[in-house]
Amino acid sequence: MLAQRLMTYQNDPKAIILALPRDGVLVGFALSELLHLPLDVFITRKLGAPDNPEYALGAVTETGFVYLNQEASDIFETYGTDLNRYLEKLIKIQ
Repeated sequence: MLAQRLMTYQNDPKAIILALPRDGVLVGFALSELLHLPLDVFITRKLGAPDNPEYALGAVTETGFVYLNQEASDIFETYGTDLNRYLEKLIKIQ
């Protein structure tokens, strides 16, 4: 169904399928095949909360850019924790 909606991009020399790891790569590969477009993968790593690593505060890209979920980071800071210091430690560990 997604490929049908993107059919206008089929064989477009300026188009590319950009996928995120895990399930996104599977979907991206299928779209790449169906639409005859190149596929690239954008590597990111989830930045989990201190007591709940499955709860995403944000993500860091392979280039080091950090994206923060504003709602999650606001909640984090209400507990008086220094978010920047926590993220610096977390990124260095991973």
